[in-house]
Amino acid sequence: MRRLVAPAAAAAAVMACAAGPAQATEKPVVGGHLKWSIVNIWNAEPQRTLLGFFTRSNCAMGNFKGVVSPLAPATGDTIDSNSPKGLDQVGAWTLPIVGGSYDAETKTGFVKMLGAVRWAGFVPAACTTPFAATVEDPTVVFDGTNTAKLYASGTGVNNSGAEAPYVADTPLFTLDLSAATGETADGESTVENLVPTLARFDVFFGLTNTVALLARNPNNFGGFAVDIATIDTGPKGDKGDTGATGSTGPVGPVGPAGPVGPVGPQGKPGKAGKSATVRSVTLRRSAFASRGTLGVELRSRKTGNVVGTGTVKGRALKVKVLEGTKLKGTWTLRRTAKKVASARSVRISIG
Repeated sequence: MRRLVAPAAAAAAVMACAAGPAQATEKPVVGGHLKWSIVNIWNAEPQRTLLGFFTRSNCAMGNFKGVVSPLAPATGDTIDSNSPKGLDQVGAWTLPIVGGSYDAETKTGFVKMLGAVRWAGFVPAACTTPFAATVEDPTVVFDGTNTAKLYASGTGVNNSGAEAPYVADTPLFTLDLSAATGETADGESTVENLVPTLARFDVFFGLTNTVALLARNPNNFGGFAVDIATIDTGPKGDKGDTGATGSTGPVGPVGPAGPVGPVGPQGKPGKAGKSATVRSVTLRRSAFASRGTLGVELRSRKTGNVVGTGTVKGRALKVKVLEGTKLKGTWTLRRTAKKVASARSVRISIG
């Protein structure tokens, strides 16, 4: 499953380790997109690409029988083993730009995309164990040279088909800008023909920069193009005049209660209350199944009021009540423990 990364947090982490803080001349990026295109071909070397190899159908020959597709908000082609191959067959995926800063004159800054491209296939030979590698939420960093860097996070796959997450701590691709083309007008900058070279080897099935891979034509990993929309914030203006005083607003809600006041003076002594007495009663039968001594309350069946507290063990009830309390009659005996495994209350009769 794709893991979404907050664009601001990811961009900040990448810029901290790759390009440093934005220069004063860089303008805020407000839109645009990144396009990743790869020719779908698998002929004799050097006419081979990763897309052509990955979507070959014969697992017994060491192929992946793969499917390459975009994950929202990215859009683009879904390429599989049934898709046509050839020099004129191109798979392409577009990821929207969601932030960054860029200076078209110095070609410095960064752009942050949202979306992913998923490479799902099967471990070769048996072709029964699935796996999926992803390139998620990439960031392209420009440093004013002919080499840009593309960072991404997602799930990587080794040459045995084992998956493992990776983060955008090192570049996934270096991008050669020496033959790049583009133009800038009205806050729109396009940079095309960014040629990638693989820079980390824990993502695409254990691929490394072999001589054959580097010599492939078309490029094994295709090419990138970016369309960057910036906004000119301009210099800070003078402080404006103070506005007119606004009208009085509505009455606010009642505030919270104030703190508790000091304790008042002691009142006059009240009349002497009734003394409590402990009464022992032998019930007709055990009140509860437990053989132990249980804490209980004696409650009126009519009102539910507590008239006494005490203990009961089997048939023996000891209860503390006010002097003069008549115990003859029917009562509710209720256990006082917080956790009770059996019945909490029973009806008893005291003759």
